[in-house]
Amino acid sequence: LQKNTNNIKINFTMGNLKKNIDIHLHCQPSNEPITVLPHGQQIPDNYTMIGIGSYLDSLFTSTQEGTYENIIRTAIEDAKAMGATLIYIAFVKGRDYGFGSTCYQITCHFYKKQ
Repeated sequence: LQKNTNNIKINFTMGNLKKNIDIHLHCQPSNEPITVLPHGQQIPDNYTMIGIGSYLDSLFTSTQEGTYENIIRTAIEDAKAMGATLIYIAFVKGRDYGFGSTCYQITCHFYKKQ
């Protein structure tokens, strides 16, 4: 792990799925299996947070981009690109059809095993 003195922030819209990635530590991309921990689970002691990702819909959409499963799949791809080996689901807001949102809003913390 290399300490990063300047965080890298990436804002990206893919179709109607908007993601914001904040990378704290630079790591080499990884092809290791990614562990996904649901909110409320304990993060093992031997992991360091390397970034945060937020995923939400940018427009009202009836597509499948904003499903829970698709967002987690996207987060796993991002984790591998960042070199993370663990994703902690820090926040989940379900669909809210009353306010025009058909997409989940999910915030993930990305960790790398030390």
